[in-house]
Amino acid sequence: MYSVGITHHSCGCSGPGYIPNTSEGLLAYFNALINDYQQELTFWRKRAEPTSKRENHIDTNKNWAYISKMPDRLRPKSGTIKNDEAIAYWIERIKQVEEKVRRIGGLDPLKRK
Repeated sequence: MYSVGITHHSCGCSGPGYIPNTSEGLLAYFNALINDYQQELTFWRKRAEPTSKRENHIDTNKNWAYISKMPDRLRPKSGTIKNDEAIAYWIERIKQVEEKVRRIGGLDPLKRK
């Protein structure tokens, strides 16, 4: 697990959360994570970016589950998250997990079932 950047923290203040302890389990976990990230990416690719304060309010209420997963640095104090920034963020997250899959010798993540 250390080879893919997963470390354990004895203080309990932070850490990766549940991580399987076998290579097969770890690959399944990473593939599920990639699938989750791809669903996020699909949302941002299809989303109509709000152009007014009213549309932004409606978008925030309707799509909070997606918006809340974005890091603070991409969430402006007022206004909306830009689709292109969110898309770039999720593409980068997917690439990071795919690299971990490659490091542990998993199949090419692009050829998942």
